[in-house]
Amino acid sequence: MRVYLETNFLLEIAFAQEEAGACEALLDLAEVGEVELAIPVFCLVEAADTRRRRSAEVRSFSEQYKRPDHLTRLPWLDGAVRNFRQDVLTHLSLSGQRLAALRNRIESAHSVLPLDGAIALQSDTLCDELTLHPPDGVVLATILSDALRRQSDSVFLNRNTSDFDTGPIRDRLLAVRCRLINSFEGGLALIRASKVPAQGA
Repeated sequence: MRVYLETNFLLEIAFAQEEAGACEALLDLAEVGEVELAIPVFCLVEAADTRRRRSAEVRSFSEQYKRPDHLTRLPWLDGAVRNFRQDVLTHLSLSGQRLAALRNRIESAHSVLPLDGAIALQSDTLCDELTLHPPDGVVLATILSDALRRQSDSVFLNRNTSDFDTGPIRDRLLAVRCRLINSFEGGLALIRASKVPAQGA
């Protein structure tokens, strides 16, 4: 089965978010040939940019914390704040390392879908017709183009329900035999269930 991914898959692992384990399990399944993973090349660029911006926001948040002047008799608070800031910096560094390793893993073992002029034009049309933001239009156009060319059953795993989980988008995907699933854990469960032989078979 072809499994289409997008930017949030990369960020889920990079920032060790709640469904990161399911994402890692999908990678493992792909690496033993159980599924095919495919991701638009645009998502690799978008994920790196999003990680930089999110890291700057988190770093700014951590730097706001300091011991108020009137709490001079609580010296342990200084250490707690320092530890908090150090933990933040450590996690941000790890997120960069995870994303870099993940990109290498995907680029070497899975399908990275190119962006060309035809997809860019289709993206513009989709943005107008479906009221999508340009990045989402590029992702959807890339997946629709690949799914149409392949003409086989596939799924698109995406946690961005605010933009992608609409009737018209689901219809566009179903027209090219692609099913939208709004969680990585849900997609993993579906894929595992599809591998279980029917009772009595």
